[in-house]
This record gives sequence, structure tokens and C-alpha cells, in this order.
Amino acid sequence: MQVAWPSLERGDLRSARTCFQQVLDLQEAMPAGVDGEAPRLHLAAGQSALLMGDTEQACRYLSMAADDSNCSRAAVRWLQGAEYIKGWPGRKAGVPLEPDELQRLLGYLQKQE
Repeated sequence: MQVAWPSLERGDLRSARTCFQQVLDLQEAMPAGVDGEAPRLHLAAGQSALLMGDTEQACRYLSMAADDSNCSRAAVRWLQGAEYIKGWPGRKAGVPLEPDELQRLLGYLQKQE
């Protein structure tokens, strides 16, 4: 995710989406019951899924991250972001966010900090 943020700031959605997909692939490949950094991976996967437009998957991973005291604040904020974009008229689930939608979501999340 740390690689994806600079790509987003540069407006390079293609590179950012590649990073998001890699995080999601790692999340899917992680065996069940892994301790340690798993909550941070859940958070990153939830953020990635949301930024890719998959609110259902985002909510699942973010809810997992919210159970960890180190990740709960960020996870709850991003869960609010998922609810926010679910309410957008005409928004189709699972379709990657367009640049203007991405900026709208990021602006909303910044206000929630």
C-alpha cells in the first residue's frame, strides 16, 4: 500500500491498481489462522478492495481489521467510506472507481480523520 499511495498522488491509477491487486492476491493467498501482521494485511486488503470498487469484499476485510486494537480506528473510518460510496446513485459494485470518484472518496475519508 505504501507504493500505491504515491501512484495515486501522481494520478497514475494503473500503477496504483496493480498494487491494490497485489495486496488482494496476498490476502487471498494467506493461510487461515496466521498471526502477527494479519490485521494490517486485512486493513490494506480492505482499503485496496474499496479503492477497486468492491465494497462487499472491502467490508469483509475491514471488519476483520476492526477487531484489532491497532487497526480498528482506520478500519472503522474506511468502513464508513464503504457505506458512503454504496449510496452513490448509479454506482455499480465491483467496478473500479473512476478518477473523480476516487478523489471524492479520498476527500470524504480525509474529513473523517
